[in-house]
Amino acid sequence: MFTSKERDAETGLDYFGARYMSSAQGRFTSPDEFVGGAYEVGGARPDKPGPLPYADILNPQSLNKYAYAYNNPLRYIDPDGHEVVLSGPAEDQSEERKRLLTNASRKGEAALFKTTTDKNGKTNLVLDKEAAAKYQGKHSDGYNMLVQTINSKNTVTVQMSNFDSQTSYQGNNATVSLGRNVAGIDRIAPMRDPAGNIVPNPFGIIAGHEVLGHARLHLLGDNPAAYFDGSGSKTFQIENQLRKEQGLPPRPDDVP
Repeated sequence: MFTSKERDAETGLDYFGARYMSSAQGRFTSPDEFVGGAYEVGGARPDKPGPLPYADILNPQSLNKYAYAYNNPLRYIDPDGHEVVLSGPAEDQSEERKRLLTNASRKGEAALFKTTTDKNGKTNLVLDKEAAAKYQGKHSDGYNMLVQTINSKNTVTVQMSNFDSQTSYQGNNATVSLGRNVAGIDRIAPMRDPAGNIVPNPFGIIAGHEVLGHARLHLLGDNPAAYFDGSGSKTFQIENQLRKEQGLPPRPDDVP
C-alpha cells in the first residue's frame, strides 16, 4: 500500500485523518466512524435510517468495518483530503471521467479539466487552471459544482461497480460507486412523467446525482437529503438543475 500517509515512528501506524492504519495487519485500528446516526445500505439515502451504516450488503467486504479498501488495496484506496479520486484500472477511470464531465455541459467546459497521476498511481480529477483562466462566457451550474467538489477540503473517491450506483460516507469524505450497466429497476420500471412518457436517466445524470448531489453536499457539511419548499430533496433539485442544462426532462417528483 502506497498512499503517502504519515507514519508514527513510535507505534508504526499510518495516520489517515479519521483513524490509524496498521500496515503490518492490513487493517485499521478502529472501525469506520459513524456520523449523524445509522444510514441505510451504502449510505446513499440518509433520510431513510437502516441497520447497516456505510455498508453495501451486496459487497461482503464492506461489512468489516476494520478492513482497508475492501481488502483490495491494489485497486482501491481510502484517502483523506482535497481531491476527487478516480479509482480502478485505466478503462474504469476513463469512464468515470466521461460520466462526471458530462455535467460540465457548456461548450468547451469539459476540456478545462484534466487528470493527474502521482508516483503512487493515484489519479485525481483536477481543474486545468491555465485553460480555465482563458475560458470566456458564463459557466454551467454543473461546472461550478464540480469545481467546488474538487476544491473541497475533503475527498470523494469515484469507482465503477457491478451493482447499482450509490454513495457511502466515511467521516467527512465520500465514496461514489457508479453502476457499469443500466440499473435493474430502470430496465423493469423506468421513470415516467405524469403523462406516462419515459424520462431518460443517462449515466452522466446518475453520476451528477451521486457526486454533485450526495457526495458534494456531504463534503461541504450539508445534508443531501434535506427537503425544503416542497420541491424535493436538495440532491433531487441538483439533479434537475443538471437535467435542465443538458436539455433533459425533469425527474418526476414522486420517484425516490
